[in-house]
Amino acid sequence: MNLFQLEIISLWSTQNAQQEAAIKEIQGCAQFPRIVAVVGGALLEQRLTNALEARLRSSKKVIERLFKPTGPMGPFANKIHLAYLLHMYPLIIYEHLVAICDIRNKFAHTLDFGNFHVKQLDDQFRQLTLHEKLKFYPHPPGTKKVKIEHCENRSQIFIVNLKILLIYLLFDHEKHEQESNRMSKRHMRFAALQDKPFA
Repeated sequence: MNLFQLEIISLWSTQNAQQEAAIKEIQGCAQFPRIVAVVGGALLEQRLTNALEARLRSSKKVIERLFKPTGPMGPFANKIHLAYLLHMYPLIIYEHLVAICDIRNKFAHTLDFGNFHVKQLDDQFRQLTLHEKLKFYPHPPGTKKVKIEHCENRSQIFIVNLKILLIYLLFDHEKHEQESNRMSKRHMRFAALQDKPFA
């Protein structure tokens, strides 16, 4: 499968079999917040890593050294910061990625709580507002609009915001020249249209 081929599974976007398996795990374990948070965070991190690598010189050895778990770009948070500095996304997307990363880390590193409705996650969930700010899921110009569903609890808020971010990052390759951070006029037009709802 092409790295950037868009497939939709109930508005989940996938790039490879690993991501499809992760989505099925989330769907099958929606009643287990820790699984949703940790697997969802890992899925988003892989999507961001793929987007970052597409903007870099093609050098498997250097990329592996840079992005390995103990490398400079190993931590999810470091990738989020770097991508923002590279103009990959606007501030609102950056803040949402940080919130998802924080939620993932809290579930991964502590057993103090087992659901999304705890005080320790209040700040992160205050940041997750894309389901309220947007009417439709991100979509390329000229394609069918799909309305964002109503969220009734934090589990749904987490999952819907996750889906929005995954789709947003999937289209990043349309915003720059391959293996480069340079943007042509065509790339700038696409980026302006794609980022308009997030302004």
